[in-house]
Amino acid sequence: MKPSSRPTDPEGIRPAGETPRILIAGIGNIFLGDDGFGVAVVEQLGRFALPHGTVLMDAGIRSLDLTYALLGDYDAAILIDAMQRGYAPARSACSIRRPKSRSKTMTR
Repeated sequence: MKPSSRPTDPEGIRPAGETPRILIAGIGNIFLGDDGFGVAVVEQLGRFALPHGTVLMDAGIRSLDLTYALLGDYDAAILIDAMQRGYAPARSACSIRRPKSRSKTMTR
């Protein structure tokens, strides 16, 4: 993004009034049971009206496509995937990573 002298949003990401772009990518192999979780979540999200600027991507196992998408002009990316964390079945964990800060993990 090019520097601008126009006022920006509170985060300093986009010029004021411009809609932020968010990529939501579902990751996983639908042929391996639970590993297709991220893809299934994105499929379900596609049934809802999402805010303008939100892009859904079924990344599946195409990591190269996801890499190129992440190089796009997005202000944020949400990656949804399943992974073994040692929890009992049906327990979820969420890792939040922000630029220039430590990641936070929430479990439920």
